[in-house]
Amino acid sequence: MCNSGAKLDASCVCANADPVWSPDAKKIAFNSMKSGDWRIYQLDLATGAETQLPDVRGGGDYMTPAYHPDGQTLAFSVTGNARS
Repeated sequence: MCNSGAKLDASCVCANADPVWSPDAKKIAFNSMKSGDWRIYQLDLATGAETQLPDVRGGGDYMTPAYHPDGQTLAFSVTGNARS
């Protein structure tokens, strides 16, 4: 696991992948194994604040984030042991 605080740490030994810019270019969403499982994080470029998005399906890996063109919605895929 990698807990680097509030910044996207490129030297982290955990994996960070699939970065995607928000439509207004103020945030970057990406998936990371910082918590030990693949989860989606969002980095606010103005403040440097990094937020792990909440679990919504209770299991599996969260991958490939994508912003809706309005910038208010973030879609992602769930793989593995996801429960509906």
